[in-house]
Amino acid sequence: MSDFKCIQLAKKDDAHVVRFLDERVMDAERIELLGRELFSLGQDEPNPRLVLDFSDVRFFSSAAINKLIVMEKRLRARGGRLGLCRLSPTVRDLFGFTHLDELFGIHETEEQALAALKD
Repeated sequence: MSDFKCIQLAKKDDAHVVRFLDERVMDAERIELLGRELFSLGQDEPNPRLVLDFSDVRFFSSAAINKLIVMEKRLRARGGRLGLCRLSPTVRDLFGFTHLDELFGIHETEEQALAALKD
């Protein structure tokens, strides 16, 4: 999949860095498309590493969070790792309230997330 509609993709330090194109991730059809796009990343790579950059996201629905949980499990099963960065206070609070900050590595900057994936 090369024509993404929900994400922007870059490669840095042998990791995929993903930026979300939507400020509010809440539409059911858009979330399904987002899931397909995210799940397509690193499919042919051993130990894929992904950083999700939330810098433009102001709202992230529970359905979208479920996609991230599935993605994290799929990556882990293939020896991969996932890091999140640049979460707005609202989105960070959501991950904290749901205790998902314990599942995901959450970092202030992209550089910190990339460094954490190397450990």
